[in-house]
Amino acid sequence: MEKYEKIRFIGRGAYGAVYLSHRISDKKLVILKEIPVDQMSLEERQASMNEAKVLSMLDHPNIIAYHESFLGDKMMVIVMEYVRGGTLFDFLKQRDGELLTELVVGTPCYISPELCEGKPYNQKSDIWALGCILYELMTLKRPFEASTLPALVMKIMRGCFDPVPDIYSSELRKLLMSMLSLDPHKRPSAAHIMCHPVMMNAIFKLYVDIGSIPSKNRLPSGSSFANENILDDSELKLESDSDLFMSDENSVKKKRNFNTWYLDNKSSSILLLPSPPKGDIKSVSLGSNQKIGLTRNGLLISWKSQSHFLARQKSCSATSKADQLESSAENTYIASIVDEKFAVNISFVACGKDFTVSLSDTGVVYTFGKVSSGCLGLMSRKDILQPRILAALFSYNIKSIACGPRHVLALSDENDVFAWGYNTHGCLGLKKAEFQIYPLLVKISSKSKLEKVFCGVDCSFLITDDKSLLACGNNRHNKLGMDSGEGYQVEEVREFTPIESKPLSECKIVSISAGKSHTLFLCENGEVFSVGSNHYFQLGCGKSGLDYSLPQRIEKLENFNIGQVACSDFYSMAVSEDNYLFCWGKYPSCLEEKKDSEFCDVEIPSFFKEKIVTFVSCNSENCLVVGEERCLSK
Repeated sequence: MEKYEKIRFIGRGAYGAVYLSHRISDKKLVILKEIPVDQMSLEERQASMNEAKVLSMLDHPNIIAYHESFLGDKMMVIVMEYVRGGTLFDFLKQRDGELLTELVVGTPCYISPELCEGKPYNQKSDIWALGCILYELMTLKRPFEASTLPALVMKIMRGCFDPVPDIYSSELRKLLMSMLSLDPHKRPSAAHIMCHPVMMNAIFKLYVDIGSIPSKNRLPSGSSFANENILDDSELKLESDSDLFMSDENSVKKKRNFNTWYLDNKSSSILLLPSPPKGDIKSVSLGSNQKIGLTRNGLLISWKSQSHFLARQKSCSATSKADQLESSAENTYIASIVDEKFAVNISFVACGKDFTVSLSDTGVVYTFGKVSSGCLGLMSRKDILQPRILAALFSYNIKSIACGPRHVLALSDENDVFAWGYNTHGCLGLKKAEFQIYPLLVKISSKSKLEKVFCGVDCSFLITDDKSLLACGNNRHNKLGMDSGEGYQVEEVREFTPIESKPLSECKIVSISAGKSHTLFLCENGEVFSVGSNHYFQLGCGKSGLDYSLPQRIEKLENFNIGQVACSDFYSMAVSEDNYLFCWGKYPSCLEEKKDSEFCDVEIPSFFKEKIVTFVSCNSENCLVVGEERCLSK
């Protein structure tokens, strides 16, 4: 878009808007057709790309010329020739002749009588079309057909069609006749059709999702929130997406507040981060300098230190005043939406070193951050401050993404794995390559269906649909679990290789978190296995001071159903499905008075008094914790 400047808006079609613009280099007038792609399905995205491809192949004086196409931040842009003479309609109006103009919406065989008369479109026209489809299902032929459009319009205006066979019930036939009434006011609404007796059996057979709140958490009839202890904390689950509970008697709503805390190991402090402008935080990701949250309604939230915003104030106010503000705001953060105009539902976000990668619910990958990170997956001379579509993966439906500090992996529905960034110790799985600026297809030897990707500091993992594992990257301290235990140690693996060491090869792994020197594997049954260095007691089992281990189960967690694991360089964290947080190793000293403790004996640290944690994210030293406000206190 930097090459073009918009002059004025021309019009809007079914798929996008059109602008008259000029090319900055030579001031040539062109047309920019902007097609929003943020909510497109894979098929729709492919159709948009095909349109551009077809236009690029056409070269004829009577066809609008194609110049180029490209992906912007949130849309596809097709640059076309500007025709100065206007449209055919403009030309005919200039002749002062009497014109018959007709707007046909949808398939001609299904257009309603009022549309044939040129009247405005309304919902009753949809009911007519639905009646035509019902007739076609009952008779295996269309109610109105003709060899020419005028003949078809005449048939529709008369409303004459062959009767349906009497093998159908009278109720169904009456419903059909009402839907094909020439008078739109006599046609039933969609709500009336769904309430019709002939529809009731079919409606009740439909699958209906009645909510995600477990039945045991529902309040008994006649209960009230007058007593705050009416909800038993031992039964309260935080896994539900709903944040409201309602009593049957008074319909009183009690909102649950979810907040985010930043555990700073260097300052030994716990900072309550401000709530986002919209929605509750669902998950978080902590990069080297980024604190990114994802709300339950798909918004990206960024927390930045207030001192980050004071540089502008220093330039326009007294230095002493700015210094006072900076002193008071040293540990204060501001929450803001990453992009107010970013109308995309994000389903997953991950942060690396000075970059962020996110995935929308329609399988589109977005990146933003510093160009110097080398992990944006696109060419740019400037840092990208807001999410931008990763053009190289636009034509793929991506279902899983992950990133380490300096590399990224993406997995598509078609079983394709793409990697980019720095190939430290072979973490990209690209063998000899050292750096890859654009996403590159990785060759995978496994024939199994791939399900999810995970990234560590300098390693990567793939989980298949049968929960088997493949890994590549640095195997120092055996953190990939590649060693067999027979004396030969694997230093690094530069392409994805199956993990065959027991017991990992016998477990169904669903999640992985890898730090600098150790890795945690979460099993489908809630068990946790650890492998790597235990120098800081980060394995949660065995003796400390060991720089090498084989995979082993963390026995002190065996009575808890763990739902998430997270690794820092020096400690480990786990969250149980009933929302207890466990920490072990050299974890942030702000959690407990004692430091360098061995495993926490499956006791809740003094800071976390109740089962309140829903999500954690770590970088090399610090972590972000999402929990419920009413229980989280020091």
